[in-house]
Amino acid sequence: MSSQTSHHDVLVIGSGLTGALIAAQLAQRGARVAVVDAVGAIGSATRRALGLAVPHPHPAHWAETARGVRQLVQICEAHRVPVRLCSVGYLATHEAGRARLQRLALAEASAPATWNEALPIHQNAVAEGLLAEVGALVDLERLCAVLLHQRNITLRYPLEVMRLERESRAVYALSQGYTLSADWIVLATNAFTGLLSPYLGESVRLLTSVTWRSYPLPDEAVRLEHPIVVNEGEFAVLPLDDGSVHAIACSADPLAPHANLTALLRELDESLLMHTAEQCSGVLTAGAEGAPLVGRLDSQARVLYAIGLGPFGAAWAPLVCERVLALMQTP
Repeated sequence: MSSQTSHHDVLVIGSGLTGALIAAQLAQRGARVAVVDAVGAIGSATRRALGLAVPHPHPAHWAETARGVRQLVQICEAHRVPVRLCSVGYLATHEAGRARLQRLALAEASAPATWNEALPIHQNAVAEGLLAEVGALVDLERLCAVLLHQRNITLRYPLEVMRLERESRAVYALSQGYTLSADWIVLATNAFTGLLSPYLGESVRLLTSVTWRSYPLPDEAVRLEHPIVVNEGEFAVLPLDDGSVHAIACSADPLAPHANLTALLRELDESLLMHTAEQCSGVLTAGAEGAPLVGRLDSQARVLYAIGLGPFGAAWAPLVCERVLALMQTP
């Protein structure tokens, strides 16, 4: 064992939005919670995210993730974190994707959306797509900081958990020079995807993501009408109030996101890449069927996992939190 040890009711590994929501809910119920992260106080995937919470534009997930967006808005309001509602345009570059978007416009009443033959993209362009009044712009870093800054939550970072061990009813998380034990451990981080792969098989996909941000654009540059999501999250672009633009591209092909991001930004406006302020890459996980994976690591250990939220993680996170808490109540 390591030289230093501490015990908690619950250990949450991962301090992104999912981990922060789970930890906050448990702490409010009186549990002593430790939250650790290998990178910093806010999980790396959350720090790279755009802060855009929108439903997953697939008929199987649309209504549920629309509920997740509404829940996230309520959480922000309860914690006095600024949130702004917005419309969002969904586009598809292939016929099957367009057909799914059209079905949403015809059938879904829980999150109304309309098919538009001339959906405004910016002042010089329109496209066929779905327009939905179901989005929210959230400062995810601030929300996570507020959620994690409360009684009963202990933060430890940077602290990388190397392995898990079980002894009696406690589970131990071992890192270099430190050991944490807990009655329950929740894996809310992409870092443990390798550990989970024997249990989940092909149910989870590893995605490479590239996030891009511009400086505030000059007056003559393109002005996006609203956030745009393309091909169920392969690409998303978000205009901000300061005149800058944020974008993200994701793909299972490690080489594709950078090329796709470059091509789509050029298609919006040839000059956008001249105003690049920052670009970074990272890793996401996504459930093979588009939904997150939440469950027990095995029937004996009290280790739960919550991964695979993919590019619509902000909408899925409140729902994943519900499922984790329900599992902890199940014998």
